[in-house]
Amino acid sequence: MLELKRMMQIRFEKIAAAQLKLAQTRKLSSEADLKDLEFVDKEQSGGELGKHSREMEKRDHQRLSDMDKLAFQQMHGDKNLGV
Repeated sequence: MLELKRMMQIRFEKIAAAQLKLAQTRKLSSEADLKDLEFVDKEQSGGELGKHSREMEKRDHQRLSDMDKLAFQQMHGDKNLGV
C-alpha cells in the first residue's frame, strides 16, 4: 500500500512539473508575442488604436498569467488561492 501511495505521489509530482513547464512555455510565448506587437506598433503610426491594442494585449497576457498561477496553486492544494 505504501509503495502504491509513493508511486502515485511521484506521478503527481511529474504531472505537476510538466504542467509548470507548459505554463512557463506559454508565458514565454506570450511575452514574445507582446514584444512582436510592440515592435510592429512602433513601426506603424503609433496612434491611439495601436496603444489601445497594446494595452488590451497586456491585460490579456496578465489574465492568462494569473490563471496559470491559480491553476498551479490549486493543483498543489494551496487553500490561499491568488496570493
